Amino acid sequence: MTLSWYKSLYWRVALGLIAFLALMLAAEAALFLWTTDRIAGSMPARSPRRLAVLVASDLGTALAADPRLDLEKYVREQMFKNQITSQDFKDAISNSPYTYDLTIDHVQITTDLMQKYGVGKLGSTAPAAKDWVKLDLLEKAKSSLKVK
Repeated sequence: MTLSWYKSLYWRVALGLIAFLALMLAAEAALFLWTTDRIAGSMPARSPRRLAVLVASDLGTALAADPRLDLEKYVREQMFKNQITSQDFKDAISNSPYTYDLTIDHVQITTDLMQKYGVGKLGSTAPAAKDWVKLDLLEKAKSSLKVK
């Protein structure tokens, strides 16, 4: 009596294992593609510049509502849902130092970017920065703080 290879229990187990692994790999690939599509669709910031604009807009709104807001806690817990550490926040802030040297040109560039990316309620025609930006209070604050 000669047994064909396909009648052997060992071959059946081996082929079953290979079929199972192929099916699991296909299922994992499908789940991965579905999950990444859902995650990418839920993130409005697709570039670092867009993320910076969104964070700045949200922080501006939050600071207007509560001037004594703890920025680090708000950014880490509310905006990024504890996905960044305190060190990540400090590293990001150290790359963007505060400045007292605000110019009308800087405000105009920021306004143009906000309008381009749809941040705020600027609409299709935003006023020119020179028409609404007043730097006299900033100059008074700089002189009282003795900042150049």
